[in-house]
Amino acid sequence: MVKLDAFGRSSADFVGVIWIMANPLPPGLPPGFWDDYRKRIESDIASLRDLDPLESGEMHLRSIGTDGVMHDITETWISHFRRTIKNYQSILDALKRNELR
Repeated sequence: MVKLDAFGRSSADFVGVIWIMANPLPPGLPPGFWDDYRKRIESDIASLRDLDPLESGEMHLRSIGTDGVMHDITETWISHFRRTIKNYQSILDALKRNELR
């Protein structure tokens, strides 16, 4: 069973980002690669920015702890999403400055 967060992302999505950042890309990528990569990062940022349902309390995220009790993890995930947005934004800024090409 795959667990999804409030935005329909699995933990594998975040693992993929970590893997990309830890493993440099090979030289000689096709010309459209960086444009596609930039568009994907922009799309990811847009999907993560809508934190209103979580911040307003309209939506809550919960998890069953090791003690068998359901715990509210909303604030933890809000801060996680904010950090992820900052990281994606820094990647996008570097792409726009041509630092990653």
